[in-house]
Amino acid sequence: PARSARDTLSSCGLPFPSLERRASPDLEGKLVSHSSTPWTLRVYGALPFAPVLSGAAFALILIAVLLGSEIALGRLMASPPDLRLAIVHCLLVAYLPTAYAYVILWSRRTVSDLRPALDCSEGEIAELRARAGSYRWWVLAMVGILAVALTAAMTRATTPAEVNPWSWGEMIPEVRWHRVLGFVAGWWAGCFFYAVFAESRRVYSLTRRLRSTDLLDLRPLMPFTRQALGNALLIIGSISVYSFFLVETRFLTMVIGLWIGAVIVATLTFMLPILGVHRVIREAKQAELEWCGDALMRARTALKEGPGEPQRLPMHEIVAYKQVVDGVREWPFDASTVMRFALYLLIPLASWSGGAVVERVIDSLLE
Repeated sequence: PARSARDTLSSCGLPFPSLERRASPDLEGKLVSHSSTPWTLRVYGALPFAPVLSGAAFALILIAVLLGSEIALGRLMASPPDLRLAIVHCLLVAYLPTAYAYVILWSRRTVSDLRPALDCSEGEIAELRARAGSYRWWVLAMVGILAVALTAAMTRATTPAEVNPWSWGEMIPEVRWHRVLGFVAGWWAGCFFYAVFAESRRVYSLTRRLRSTDLLDLRPLMPFTRQALGNALLIIGSISVYSFFLVETRFLTMVIGLWIGAVIVATLTFMLPILGVHRVIREAKQAELEWCGDALMRARTALKEGPGEPQRLPMHEIVAYKQVVDGVREWPFDASTVMRFALYLLIPLASWSGGAVVERVIDSLLE
Protein backbone atom coordinates (compact mmCIF):
# COMPACT_ATOMS: atom_id res chain seq x y z
CA PRO A 1 0.00 0.00 0.00
CA ALA A 2 2.79 2.44 0.77
CA ARG A 3 4.41 1.77 -2.59
CA SER A 4 1.06 2.33 -4.34
CA ALA A 5 0.65 5.61 -2.48
CA ARG A 6 4.10 6.72 -3.58
CA ASP A 7 3.31 5.75 -7.19
CA THR A 8 0.00 7.64 -6.99
CA LEU A 9 1.77 10.74 -5.75
CA SER A 10 4.33 10.51 -8.55
CA SER A 11 1.60 10.26 -11.16
CA CYS A 12 0.00 13.50 -10.00
CA GLY A 13 2.45 15.65 -11.87
CA LEU A 14 4.58 16.76 -8.93
CA PRO A 15 8.36 16.58 -9.18
CA PHE A 16 9.47 13.49 -7.26
CA PRO A 17 12.92 13.78 -5.59
CA SER A 18 15.71 12.19 -7.57
CA LEU A 19 17.69 9.81 -5.39
CA GLU A 20 20.03 8.65 -8.13
CA ARG A 21 23.74 8.42 -7.33
CA ARG A 22 25.79 8.51 -10.49
CA ALA A 23 29.42 7.50 -10.82
CA SER A 24 31.84 9.69 -12.70
CA PRO A 25 31.58 8.95 -16.44
CA ASP A 26 35.35 8.69 -16.79
CA LEU A 27 35.74 6.49 -13.72
CA GLU A 28 36.28 3.30 -15.65
CA GLY A 29 39.21 4.76 -17.54
CA LYS A 30 40.91 5.76 -14.31
CA LEU A 31 40.68 2.37 -12.61
CA VAL A 32 43.96 0.66 -11.89
CA SER A 33 44.27 -2.99 -12.80
CA HIS A 34 44.33 -5.39 -9.85
CA SER A 35 43.78 -8.60 -11.79
CA SER A 36 46.33 -10.66 -9.86
CA THR A 37 44.87 -12.95 -7.22
CA PRO A 38 46.51 -12.77 -3.77
CA TRP A 39 48.75 -15.78 -3.26
CA THR A 40 46.84 -16.76 -0.11
CA LEU A 41 43.67 -17.19 -2.17
CA ARG A 42 45.64 -19.07 -4.80
CA VAL A 43 46.75 -21.59 -2.19
CA TYR A 44 43.25 -22.08 -0.82
CA GLY A 45 41.79 -22.11 -4.33
CA ALA A 46 44.17 -24.87 -5.37
CA LEU A 47 42.92 -27.11 -2.59
CA PRO A 48 39.88 -29.33 -3.27
CA PHE A 49 38.01 -28.19 -0.15
CA ALA A 50 36.36 -25.04 1.12
CA PRO A 51 38.80 -22.75 2.99
CA VAL A 52 37.30 -23.63 6.37
CA LEU A 53 37.88 -27.33 5.73
CA SER A 54 41.37 -26.65 4.40
CA GLY A 55 42.16 -24.64 7.54
CA ALA A 56 40.82 -27.41 9.76
CA ALA A 57 42.88 -29.98 7.87
CA PHE A 58 46.00 -27.83 8.24
CA ALA A 59 45.41 -27.57 11.99
CA LEU A 60 45.03 -31.34 12.29
CA ILE A 61 48.22 -31.90 10.30
CA LEU A 62 50.18 -29.50 12.51
CA ILE A 63 48.83 -31.12 15.67
CA ALA A 64 49.60 -34.59 14.29
CA VAL A 65 53.19 -33.55 13.53
CA LEU A 66 53.51 -32.06 17.00
CA LEU A 67 52.19 -35.18 18.72
CA GLY A 68 54.30 -37.40 16.47
CA SER A 69 57.45 -35.49 17.44
CA GLU A 70 56.48 -35.73 21.09
CA ILE A 71 56.06 -39.47 20.82
CA ALA A 72 59.36 -39.82 18.94
CA LEU A 73 61.16 -37.85 21.66
CA GLY A 74 59.37 -39.71 24.46
CA ARG A 75 57.94 -36.45 25.79
CA LEU A 76 54.22 -36.90 25.20
CA MET A 77 53.42 -36.45 28.91
CA ALA A 78 56.64 -34.73 29.95
CA SER A 79 55.13 -31.24 30.10
CA PRO A 80 51.34 -31.26 29.54
CA PRO A 81 50.86 -27.48 30.03
CA ASP A 82 53.48 -26.62 27.42
CA LEU A 83 52.07 -29.27 25.08
CA ARG A 84 48.60 -27.77 25.38
CA LEU A 85 50.00 -24.32 24.62
CA ALA A 86 51.77 -25.72 21.56
CA ILE A 87 48.44 -27.11 20.34
CA VAL A 88 46.86 -23.67 20.77
CA HIS A 89 49.64 -22.20 18.61
CA CYS A 90 48.86 -24.81 15.94
CA LEU A 91 45.22 -23.72 15.96
CA LEU A 92 46.20 -20.06 15.62
CA VAL A 93 48.55 -20.69 12.70
CA ALA A 94 45.72 -22.53 10.91
CA TYR A 95 42.90 -20.13 11.80
CA LEU A 96 44.45 -16.74 11.03
CA PRO A 97 45.36 -17.25 7.33
CA THR A 98 41.99 -18.93 6.81
CA ALA A 99 40.22 -15.93 8.34
CA TYR A 100 42.36 -13.64 6.18
CA ALA A 101 41.19 -15.50 3.08
CA TYR A 102 37.54 -15.26 4.16
CA VAL A 103 37.79 -11.50 4.68
CA ILE A 104 38.79 -11.14 1.02
CA LEU A 105 36.27 -13.69 -0.28
CA TRP A 106 33.38 -12.13 1.63
CA SER A 107 34.34 -8.66 0.42
CA ARG A 108 34.24 -9.90 -3.17
CA ARG A 109 30.91 -11.59 -2.55
CA THR A 110 29.53 -8.32 -1.17
CA VAL A 111 30.46 -6.53 -4.39
CA SER A 112 28.69 -9.24 -6.41
CA ASP A 113 25.60 -9.12 -4.20
CA LEU A 114 25.44 -5.33 -4.55
CA ARG A 115 25.65 -5.46 -8.35
CA PRO A 116 21.95 -4.57 -8.93
CA ALA A 117 22.21 -1.60 -6.57
CA LEU A 118 25.49 -0.13 -7.84
CA ASP A 119 25.73 2.33 -10.69
CA CYS A 120 28.73 0.58 -12.23
CA SER A 121 29.45 -1.18 -15.48
CA GLU A 122 30.34 -4.86 -15.61
CA GLY A 123 33.97 -3.88 -16.06
CA GLU A 124 33.88 -1.70 -12.96
CA ILE A 125 32.24 -4.49 -10.95
CA ALA A 126 34.99 -6.90 -12.01
CA GLU A 127 37.58 -4.30 -11.06
CA LEU A 128 36.01 -3.71 -7.65
CA ARG A 129 35.99 -7.45 -6.99
CA ALA A 130 39.64 -7.77 -7.99
CA ARG A 131 40.63 -4.91 -5.71
CA ALA A 132 39.57 -6.90 -2.64
CA GLY A 133 42.74 -8.36 -1.20
CA SER A 134 45.02 -6.10 -3.23
CA TYR A 135 47.25 -4.35 -0.70
CA ARG A 136 50.60 -2.62 -0.95
CA TRP A 137 53.26 -5.16 0.01
CA TRP A 138 55.18 -2.72 2.16
CA VAL A 139 52.08 -1.90 4.20
CA LEU A 140 51.50 -5.58 4.93
CA ALA A 141 55.19 -5.95 5.75
CA MET A 142 55.09 -3.07 8.23
CA VAL A 143 51.90 -4.38 9.85
CA GLY A 144 53.39 -7.87 10.07
CA ILE A 145 56.61 -6.59 11.65
CA LEU A 146 54.67 -4.58 14.23
CA ALA A 147 52.56 -7.63 15.05
CA VAL A 148 55.68 -9.78 15.46
CA ALA A 149 57.19 -7.14 17.75
CA LEU A 150 54.00 -7.17 19.83
CA THR A 151 54.19 -10.96 19.99
CA ALA A 152 57.76 -10.73 21.26
CA ALA A 153 56.68 -8.24 23.93
CA MET A 154 53.84 -10.50 25.09
CA THR A 155 56.22 -13.47 25.15
CA ARG A 156 58.60 -11.57 27.41
CA ALA A 157 55.73 -10.40 29.63
CA THR A 158 54.35 -13.93 30.13
CA THR A 159 57.73 -15.59 30.74
CA PRO A 160 59.12 -15.76 34.29
CA ALA A 161 61.72 -13.06 34.86
CA GLU A 162 64.47 -15.56 35.64
CA VAL A 163 64.00 -17.37 32.32
CA ASN A 164 65.48 -16.17 29.03
CA PRO A 165 62.69 -16.61 26.47
CA TRP A 166 65.12 -16.41 23.53
CA SER A 167 67.75 -18.93 24.57
CA TRP A 168 67.10 -21.70 22.06
CA GLY A 169 69.45 -24.19 23.71
CA GLU A 170 67.69 -23.91 27.05
CA MET A 171 64.20 -24.46 25.63
CA ILE A 172 62.35 -27.73 25.85
CA PRO A 173 60.90 -28.95 22.52
CA GLU A 174 57.37 -27.79 23.29
CA VAL A 175 58.52 -24.24 23.97
CA ARG A 176 60.40 -24.22 20.68
CA TRP A 177 57.08 -24.87 19.00
CA HIS A 178 55.70 -21.88 20.94
CA ARG A 179 58.43 -19.57 19.72
CA VAL A 180 58.33 -20.52 16.03
CA LEU A 181 54.55 -20.76 15.66
CA GLY A 182 54.03 -17.73 17.90
CA PHE A 183 55.85 -15.43 15.49
CA VAL A 184 54.11 -17.00 12.48
CA ALA A 185 50.73 -16.47 14.17
CA GLY A 186 51.70 -12.89 15.09
CA TRP A 187 52.52 -12.08 11.47
CA TRP A 188 49.23 -13.51 10.23
CA ALA A 189 47.29 -11.73 12.99
CA GLY A 190 48.67 -8.40 11.78
CA CYS A 191 47.77 -9.16 8.16
CA PHE A 192 44.32 -10.39 9.14
CA PHE A 193 43.37 -7.32 11.19
CA TYR A 194 44.71 -5.01 8.51
CA ALA A 195 42.64 -6.83 5.88
CA VAL A 196 39.50 -6.46 8.01
CA PHE A 197 39.97 -2.70 8.30
CA ALA A 198 40.94 -2.30 4.65
CA GLU A 199 37.94 -4.26 3.36
CA SER A 200 35.56 -2.51 5.77
CA ARG A 201 36.69 0.84 4.37
CA ARG A 202 36.40 -0.50 0.83
CA VAL A 203 32.84 -1.69 1.41
CA TYR A 204 32.00 1.65 3.06
CA SER A 205 33.15 3.45 -0.11
CA LEU A 206 30.64 1.44 -2.17
CA THR A 207 27.79 3.42 -0.60
CA ARG A 208 28.84 6.38 -2.76
CA ARG A 209 28.18 4.32 -5.88
CA LEU A 210 24.64 3.23 -5.04
CA ARG A 211 22.26 3.73 -7.94
CA SER A 212 19.26 4.70 -5.84
CA THR A 213 17.66 4.12 -2.46
CA ASP A 214 14.11 2.80 -2.16
CA LEU A 215 12.98 3.42 1.40
CA LEU A 216 10.15 0.94 0.95
CA ASP A 217 12.57 -1.89 0.15
CA LEU A 218 15.93 -1.84 1.93
CA ARG A 219 16.78 -5.45 1.07
CA PRO A 220 19.31 -4.45 -1.64
CA LEU A 221 21.37 -2.85 1.13
CA MET A 222 21.54 -5.99 3.27
CA PRO A 223 24.93 -7.12 1.84
CA PHE A 224 26.50 -4.27 3.82
CA THR A 225 25.07 -5.69 7.02
CA ARG A 226 26.15 -9.23 6.16
CA GLN A 227 29.69 -8.00 5.51
CA ALA A 228 29.74 -6.18 8.85
CA LEU A 229 28.54 -9.25 10.75
CA GLY A 230 30.98 -11.49 8.90
CA ASN A 231 33.98 -9.32 9.79
CA ALA A 232 32.91 -9.20 13.43
CA LEU A 233 32.50 -12.97 13.54
CA LEU A 234 35.99 -13.56 12.12
CA ILE A 235 37.54 -11.22 14.70
CA ILE A 236 35.65 -12.83 17.56
CA GLY A 237 36.69 -16.24 16.21
CA SER A 238 40.35 -15.25 16.41
CA ILE A 239 40.11 -14.08 20.00
CA SER A 240 38.22 -17.27 20.81
CA VAL A 241 41.26 -19.28 19.79
CA TYR A 242 43.51 -17.00 21.82
CA SER A 243 41.22 -17.68 24.78
CA PHE A 244 42.53 -21.23 24.96
CA PHE A 245 45.72 -19.75 26.43
CA LEU A 246 43.73 -19.55 29.66
CA VAL A 247 44.71 -23.16 30.28
CA GLU A 248 47.61 -21.36 31.99
CA THR A 249 46.64 -18.69 34.51
CA ARG A 250 49.73 -16.58 33.76
CA PHE A 251 48.11 -15.63 30.45
CA LEU A 252 45.02 -14.16 32.14
CA THR A 253 46.11 -10.52 31.85
CA MET A 254 47.17 -10.98 28.23
CA VAL A 255 43.91 -12.67 27.24
CA ILE A 256 41.78 -10.03 28.99
CA GLY A 257 43.65 -7.33 27.08
CA LEU A 258 43.11 -9.21 23.84
CA TRP A 259 39.40 -9.61 24.63
CA ILE A 260 39.00 -5.87 25.20
CA GLY A 261 40.91 -5.06 22.03
CA ALA A 262 38.91 -7.59 20.01
CA VAL A 263 35.58 -6.16 21.23
CA ILE A 264 36.69 -2.65 20.24
CA VAL A 265 37.97 -3.76 16.82
CA ALA A 266 34.90 -5.93 16.16
CA THR A 267 32.59 -3.02 17.01
CA LEU A 268 34.50 -0.61 14.78
CA THR A 269 34.59 -3.00 11.82
CA PHE A 270 30.92 -3.81 12.35
CA MET A 271 29.90 -0.16 12.30
CA LEU A 272 32.16 1.07 9.49
CA PRO A 273 30.29 -0.51 6.52
CA ILE A 274 26.96 0.32 8.15
CA LEU A 275 27.71 3.99 8.76
CA GLY A 276 27.76 4.64 5.03
CA VAL A 277 24.41 2.92 4.57
CA HIS A 278 22.99 4.93 7.48
CA ARG A 279 24.05 8.13 5.75
CA VAL A 280 22.45 7.03 2.47
CA ILE A 281 19.16 6.08 4.12
CA ARG A 282 19.05 9.30 6.13
CA GLU A 283 19.64 11.44 3.04
CA ALA A 284 17.00 9.56 1.06
CA LYS A 285 14.54 9.82 3.93
CA GLN A 286 15.13 13.56 4.27
CA ALA A 287 14.63 14.05 0.53
CA GLU A 288 11.31 12.23 0.52
CA LEU A 289 10.08 14.02 3.63
CA GLU A 290 10.88 17.34 1.99
CA TRP A 291 9.02 16.21 -1.13
CA CYS A 292 6.00 15.26 0.99
CA GLY A 293 6.13 18.71 2.62
CA ASP A 294 6.15 20.42 -0.77
CA ALA A 295 3.26 18.22 -1.92
CA LEU A 296 1.23 19.13 1.16
CA MET A 297 1.82 22.84 0.61
CA ARG A 298 0.65 22.55 -3.02
CA ALA A 299 -2.41 20.59 -1.98
CA ARG A 300 -3.24 23.18 0.67
CA THR A 301 -2.86 26.00 -1.88
CA ALA A 302 -5.17 24.17 -4.29
CA LEU A 303 -7.70 23.68 -1.50
CA LYS A 304 -7.67 27.39 -0.58
CA GLU A 305 -8.27 28.44 -4.20
CA GLY A 306 -11.70 26.89 -3.95
CA PRO A 307 -13.67 24.88 -6.52
CA GLY A 308 -12.26 24.71 -9.96
CA GLU A 309 -10.24 22.00 -11.62
CA PRO A 310 -10.74 18.70 -9.77
CA GLN A 311 -7.98 18.10 -7.24
CA ARG A 312 -5.68 15.34 -8.48
CA LEU A 313 -3.66 14.95 -5.30
CA PRO A 314 -5.63 13.68 -2.26
CA MET A 315 -4.15 15.23 0.85
CA HIS A 316 -4.82 12.15 2.99
CA GLU A 317 -2.59 10.04 0.71
CA ILE A 318 0.25 12.51 1.10
CA VAL A 319 -0.12 12.43 4.88
CA ALA A 320 -0.28 8.63 4.92
CA TYR A 321 2.82 8.30 2.76
CA LYS A 322 4.68 10.87 4.88
CA GLN A 323 3.93 8.80 7.98
CA VAL A 324 5.25 5.68 6.25
CA VAL A 325 8.47 7.42 5.26
CA ASP A 326 8.89 8.92 8.71
CA GLY A 327 8.67 5.43 10.22
CA VAL A 328 11.43 3.94 8.07
CA ARG A 329 14.42 3.01 10.24
CA GLU A 330 17.65 4.77 9.37
CA TRP A 331 19.93 1.86 10.26
CA PRO A 332 20.14 -1.19 7.95
CA PHE A 333 19.55 -3.74 10.69
CA ASP A 334 16.95 -4.71 13.22
CA ALA A 335 16.94 -5.96 16.80
CA SER A 336 17.83 -9.51 15.76
CA THR A 337 21.03 -8.26 14.10
CA VAL A 338 22.06 -6.39 17.25
CA MET A 339 21.33 -9.48 19.33
CA ARG A 340 23.36 -11.66 16.97
CA PHE A 341 26.31 -9.29 17.23
CA ALA A 342 26.04 -9.20 21.02
CA LEU A 343 26.00 -12.99 21.14
CA TYR A 344 29.07 -13.11 18.93
CA LEU A 345 30.90 -11.21 21.67
CA LEU A 346 30.17 -14.07 24.08
CA ILE A 347 31.86 -16.67 21.89
CA PRO A 348 35.33 -16.16 23.46
CA LEU A 349 33.88 -17.06 26.84
CA ALA A 350 32.31 -20.13 25.34
CA SER A 351 35.61 -21.25 23.79
CA TRP A 352 36.90 -22.34 27.19
CA SER A 353 33.68 -22.89 29.14
CA GLY A 354 31.67 -25.28 27.00
CA GLY A 355 31.51 -24.04 23.40
CA ALA A 356 29.10 -26.68 22.16
CA VAL A 357 26.47 -25.91 24.81
CA VAL A 358 26.62 -22.15 24.28
CA GLU A 359 26.43 -22.60 20.49
CA ARG A 360 23.16 -24.55 20.83
CA VAL A 361 21.78 -21.84 23.15
CA ILE A 362 22.67 -19.11 20.62
CA ASP A 363 21.05 -21.02 17.77
CA SER A 364 17.86 -21.56 19.81
CA LEU A 365 17.70 -17.85 20.74
CA LEU A 366 18.14 -16.72 17.16
CA GLU A 367 15.52 -19.14 15.89
